Amino acid sequence: MDTSTEDYKNFKAALDRAQGKLYTDCINKIDELLNVESEPPTEEFLLNAAINLNDYPRIVNYKHL
Repeated sequence: MDTSTEDYKNFKAALDRAQGKLYTDCINKIDELLNVESEPPTEEFLLNAAINLNDYPRIVNYKHL
């Protein structure tokens, strides 16, 4: 697949939005079940936890999901 085409970029953007929506819905459902409100991980936690953020879904335009 040619990643430089506009069709590819639009398709990838749609997938990113869908994945972000699923992730957001999952976090919201977990918060609802646990009766808590999730906070994003702190920078210190991420630096000390050796977490590779590339292993996780990318959130694009989180506020628009």
